Amino acid sequence: MDRTVEIQRRLTQVEDRIFLTEALPDKIGIAVAKHMKGIEINTTQAVWWQIIEIDLSSARTAELYGTYPEEPDCIVYLPDSTGTGTLHLDSSGSHGLSFGTTYKKFRGKFRDLYVTNAAQSGCYMYLLLAKGDVSIEDYTTSPMDLQAQYRPVIASTTAVLGANETYTSDWYNIANFARGTLLSAANVASAARGVQIQQSTDGVNVDYTTPFTTRAITIGLTTIYVAHYSAELLSDYARIVYLNGAVAQTSFRLEARARVI
Repeated sequence: MDRTVEIQRRLTQVEDRIFLTEALPDKIGIAVAKHMKGIEINTTQAVWWQIIEIDLSSARTAELYGTYPEEPDCIVYLPDSTGTGTLHLDSSGSHGLSFGTTYKKFRGKFRDLYVTNAAQSGCYMYLLLAKGDVSIEDYTTSPMDLQAQYRPVIASTTAVLGANETYTSDWYNIANFARGTLLSAANVASAARGVQIQQSTDGVNVDYTTPFTTRAITIGLTTIYVAHYSAELLSDYARIVYLNGAVAQTSFRLEARARVI
């Protein structure tokens, strides 16, 4: 019995990790969007003000919500509200003020506040009551383009190649990217035009190739052969091919990435 529980626990952990991996970009996007968007309340013209939260999970018909002795004369429906309703300033249910979906402000003195709404599970209506005047500014900042900073790895290897051997990466979906960059370093030269960024419309056939050749540079007292290039991504898939020269490698590092810009 204990082993069954342990297996189920581990299975749940694995499922949670898979879900997190798949859902993380969306969760980050939602969190950033909420952080970058908000409202600014200007109450400089108000004698007093109060924000109230009305739970819309139960239906109401001209139900008294509150009595305000100081007679507020301004009602604002706040943009963070998730439901809709109708406000009345008397128990008859007449002269209804419909609030919902967009920012809205009502001006006029009242003492009692009645609410009519359909049942809306998990929804709330946020109202700003004030004596005097208030204004609401709904704003969105201009964040840095996070996607432009996202540079997924197309290919990566450190496995050395023998004489005239070839490294070929898997196809990578590059439909949402504009450029590919490649950096490699080895102790010997590649074959002529042996470093290639290949592209494909179907991830099977090579439809376009951008070839390069390594060049020698000296760092300290050591000479290495590097490829440092970028190419425009034109199709749906890309992969990296590296054909070594006539001398076996003793060191090799290669990494390629996709970029939005």
